[in-house]
Amino acid sequence: MFRNNAALEKQLGTLKKSELIRVLTSIYGLDAHIDNLIDRHIYKAINPGSRQSNDALIAQIDSLRDDAHFISYGASSAFAAQLESLLGEAEELGSSDPDAALTVIQLFLSLPNALFQRVDDSDGNLGDVFKFAMQLWLKFAEQVRAGDADGAPWLSKILSYVHNDGYGVFDDLISASGGLLTPQELRQLASTFEQELARRLRDGSSSDDSYAGIKAALGLRAVAVALADIQMYEASVLLRSPEPNTLQVEDIVRFALSIDALERVEYWLGRPLWKADPGKHRSLRNQWLQKTGQAVQLENEMRELFRSHPTLWNLEECLHYMNGPAVLELRQAVEALPEPPDKLYQRVQMLILLESIDEAARLLVRHAAQLENVYFGALTAWIELFSRNDNLLAEVVCYRALLDDLLNRGYTRAYRHGARYFKQLLALDKAIADYEGLVDAQTYIRKLQTAHGRKHSFWKAADHPAK
Repeated sequence: MFRNNAALEKQLGTLKKSELIRVLTSIYGLDAHIDNLIDRHIYKAINPGSRQSNDALIAQIDSLRDDAHFISYGASSAFAAQLESLLGEAEELGSSDPDAALTVIQLFLSLPNALFQRVDDSDGNLGDVFKFAMQLWLKFAEQVRAGDADGAPWLSKILSYVHNDGYGVFDDLISASGGLLTPQELRQLASTFEQELARRLRDGSSSDDSYAGIKAALGLRAVAVALADIQMYEASVLLRSPEPNTLQVEDIVRFALSIDALERVEYWLGRPLWKADPGKHRSLRNQWLQKTGQAVQLENEMRELFRSHPTLWNLEECLHYMNGPAVLELRQAVEALPEPPDKLYQRVQMLILLESIDEAARLLVRHAAQLENVYFGALTAWIELFSRNDNLLAEVVCYRALLDDLLNRGYTRAYRHGARYFKQLLALDKAIADYEGLVDAQTYIRKLQTAHGRKHSFWKAADHPAK
């Protein structure tokens, strides 16, 4: 009923005290985790400033380590939500006491080995919770360090997490630590990774050395992200691959674009290796042109690209960078393309992207025979669009394509959907005076009866005679 906490709080704010008490008492006792949560909040309200509720939170987190109960795939989402609520309490605690919140979160971050062994985390819910915990740890560690600059050895703490990370929980810790570690500490860390990488490359390339070398390279790249240092980022790639491939160079270019290192973007885009992937080169170059303010050049290149290769893919690329009169030009160009289209789906989708809905509907009706090659998801999306735009005949051909495919495959479990399509066609027929070259509803139904008259379960669901 309530989509988010804000909506729930708004509704609770309208309740009387007696009604709130009734809500709490009705759910108390249904779940041990919820009971503990209620107990802590009530105790905190009655005893402001007391550490006992914090101790109870720590005890509940610590109890997770020794619990051997297996959490199945079906229960993992609810379990992750319980863990997230514990972190929510820690975050709330941090608003008044960052040190205490940091203690709680560090205890939570000691749990991955215990929890991942007994939770089916196929959907990644548990991993997401620990990544959230890592973000909270950084948030409160920054606050604590700001008030005690010469305190805890933060670099050592980060390295201890990274070196004991068996489940990828701390993959992004170093790259996100720019607000916690000083530039000097980050460069010290980078130097350590560079030395380790150089040693591994010098000593050989056994599987162990290769793995350690990769970890060192990834560590160096993470520091480069934290420092927004393009030279260091390039080094993390080039030390292992002096002649990088297009995927590696693309990674460098995307990072350079993200930090506006535009001279390095220009350098890498000028390398000859892009002959193997001109499409990717064009996409990255478009972003560079936009970043460098070369809007006229970019628009001219986009216009020429679509003129020479008028495809859906290229149209989507053009629409990223063109607007106003230029988009009107594109719409006119698409509407003027020759018929019949080689690929009906692409042509209709192009017109839809350009908001030429009526022309898309007319094209669809003129070439309805090609719809057998259009996939289910596109047809259902088109039906919704054409319904909003009152393109009744376009709706009809989409519904017929869905129904024909379903009956031709004899997919009995989906006959209830087919019956719904059939009834929608009957409803549309009442509003259509002229089928404009399409067979009318009764002719279409007779064709269905001839081809599929023995599919009695469908006709029963459709509440229509099979013959």
